[in-house]
Amino acid sequence: MTPSCRLMDLKDSNILCIFAHPDDESYIVGGTIARAVAEGAEVTVISVTKGDKGFQHIKGSSEKERLTHIREEELKNAAQILGVKKILLWDYPDGGLDNLGIREKELGDRLVEVIKKIEPDLILTFGPDGVSGHRDHIAIGALAQKAAHAYADSRGKNTRTHAEIVVYGVTIPREFAADIEAVLATRKKTTAHYHHRMCDDAPALAQVERVDIANFVEKKFAAMRAHSSQNPEGLIAAGTSHPKEFWTYEYFLPLL
Repeated sequence: MTPSCRLMDLKDSNILCIFAHPDDESYIVGGTIARAVAEGAEVTVISVTKGDKGFQHIKGSSEKERLTHIREEELKNAAQILGVKKILLWDYPDGGLDNLGIREKELGDRLVEVIKKIEPDLILTFGPDGVSGHRDHIAIGALAQKAAHAYADSRGKNTRTHAEIVVYGVTIPREFAADIEAVLATRKKTTAHYHHRMCDDAPALAQVERVDIANFVEKKFAAMRAHSSQNPEGLIAAGTSHPKEFWTYEYFLPLL
């Protein structure tokens, strides 16, 4: 089965989502997850960090420990909305996934073990642009691809011609990138974790594959709003100049 067929054929799939932070699953692929679950898929979400450096708008709760607890609860609530039954919340450094040193191998090995256990037929992660250019996003997308290759190699398969797992990287086409970037600029307390402008590396609309989420947009929005500490309303409003194209599809690049 080709990657493009697999992405369209969500029915009864076993899907593993590998992301950097709590809220990535809702903001980035919430509609695809909701649709997949409605079509009988089983979805597992990994958040590699607890998001303890995430921007928040809750008075009196700026402490790292408090924010970590808040974001964990938000992830659980969002997962329930989307129909995700299994969450793995790890504790790698938020804002430091591109500089793990010796822990990079540990994280890679851990991802391979999860893939071996779950045996997904589809992995969703970040593409090379990291959607927003966030260094954590780019790093975990690369590690997820590497782990999928390692798993396939361990099974004695040539991943170029006989991939057991299809890997897709979520992206935002450059036609929409400027709108999202403007909102992100108001949310960033620092640009240290963002290595470039979104539109610099974003693919064109004609280059990507898409999943129709028209019937699941409200569920996606509800999951995004479950992450209330992250001020989701600004991002929800960001697609207003392209409402139909932006909010009725989620966009992907085949990675493996």
